[in-house]
Amino acid sequence: MAAGPEGSGAAAAGDPRIQAAKLAGLVGFVNMACPDLRSDPARIKAAIEAMGVRLEELEQGELLLRARSYVEAYRGQAPQSCKKAVELFGQDGKVLPDIIVRK
Repeated sequence: MAAGPEGSGAAAAGDPRIQAAKLAGLVGFVNMACPDLRSDPARIKAAIEAMGVRLEELEQGELLLRARSYVEAYRGQAPQSCKKAVELFGQDGKVLPDIIVRK
């Protein structure tokens, strides 16, 4: 997957709000650009809420802009990003399984 906008180093990397924006950007990208994949809305909601972030927070301000910037970063290498999304978030995902599913 293409590298996304990370903000200010380690602090941003450990911030659950940034991680939630990154996940939101990834699933937005998958839903728009990966023809045989889609996200599982219930699992995404549960994962984001488990990070301590409300979905509404991702729909405005800085987090919305971050999520959109991740969508654009992933689009830069769409085929590779789709493949990586399955590896990390698909049925046997290494990070969060079953966030991304086959259509």
